[in-house]
Amino acid sequence: MSGIEVAGLVLGAIPILVSALEAFIKGVSTIKKLMRYKTELKNLLRALITEYDIFRNSCEELLEGLAPASRIAQLLQCPGGEAWKEPPIERKLKDRLQRSYFGYLQTVDDMNDAIEEFKRRLKLGKDGQVQFNDTNTLKTQYKILKFSLSWPAYGDLIERVRKDNYTLSQLTRQSLALEAHEPVDVVEHRILRRFEIALGLSTTFSARDGSVAV
Repeated sequence: MSGIEVAGLVLGAIPILVSALEAFIKGVSTIKKLMRYKTELKNLLRALITEYDIFRNSCEELLEGLAPASRIAQLLQCPGGEAWKEPPIERKLKDRLQRSYFGYLQTVDDMNDAIEEFKRRLKLGKDGQVQFNDTNTLKTQYKILKFSLSWPAYGDLIERVRKDNYTLSQLTRQSLALEAHEPVDVVEHRILRRFEIALGLSTTFSARDGSVAV
């Protein structure tokens, strides 16, 4: 799976996890024995929403200029959708990240793994939804599934997502900064490559002598 596809999956997965935590908060608020977990769940929710906002902003930064604004808006509105699988965007992403691409891919993969582990520890269903729909069901599921609702059970995952987010933000900003200060001939090469990709051409460009060969 490409880096841009995994990024789309993470953008789509975190809101599902946020909804699950909101459901748990609402549920424990009505159960005296579980009410003590409300504050910890709220802290988890706040931390997760913050990391989501940071990641979304980072993705928006990285995608800027790789596609029309309307296309980027579509990607952000439908994370994990078919648009995230389009090869041209992935090629442009590799072109932008250059040698940082592998590190970016590994890091976003790790973030995705952390989110999936979060779902497993909360004992969510295959679709990421909570397995209860009322107070009594929550009580039953809590006893049967034996999952934790306290911060310590998920703190390592929040920290993992936070570190991954920081790494992705740094790689994105450094790549954009380097791109902005590239020599003119390299910039011209990038522009031509993007033009070729857009038109499906197979021309090559020599940055050294400025020649174009078919």
